[in-house]
Amino acid sequence: MKMIKKRFLISVFFLLLSFNVFAQNFNFSSPQLLTTAAGDIPKMATSSSGQYVYATWSNGLPGPIKLSISTDFGSTWNISTTLFWKW
Repeated sequence: MKMIKKRFLISVFFLLLSFNVFAQNFNFSSPQLLTTAAGDIPKMATSSSGQYVYATWSNGLPGPIKLSISTDFGSTWNISTTLFWKW
């Protein structure tokens, strides 16, 4: 009985720990413009945990395709990198 209780408490501890590790408060009150009206629709993807967020966009044809990466659940972003030019 004592072993079952320990096992249960350890399971609950790890369950709560996993929720707290990936819990993040997001503020969507000031969205960032990824493209202009003439540009292409931005594309976004995340890692399985959501910690790494990738955004690509361009500002119309012809123009460069840009990439920006966030490593903190989208709170901050690196300076965009030009991947290649569309023709």
